[in-house]
Amino acid sequence: MPHDDRFVEVYLDGEHLCTAHPQGQLSDEQVEAFREHARQETKRLNRQRRQASARTRAELAPLSDDQREPAQARLLPAAALTDQARRRADSELTRRSRSDLLGLRPARAIPPKETP
Repeated sequence: MPHDDRFVEVYLDGEHLCTAHPQGQLSDEQVEAFREHARQETKRLNRQRRQASARTRAELAPLSDDQREPAQARLLPAAALTDQARRRADSELTRRSRSDLLGLRPARAIPPKETP
């Protein structure tokens, strides 16, 4: 119905997504269904955020000779993660640094002058 403004059918790439109704014309049941869906979506997203946060804090212990499976050693506090990330970034910069980019020769020690 091209001129019927009571609702709009929403499609994406030919797939029906939903039927949208004007906010002022929603029934009490539709408003409550929307709010319940929003609450459930908030819970789902919070659960995913907590799980992702826990995964980023997990640190695996190194394998020793007698272990077959890695074991989760501990959870690191956020401050330790930033310190650990900074040390990792510093070591990465040190590894990538080069002194030959400007045609400079490596620094050498200056031999001491001999006095007569």
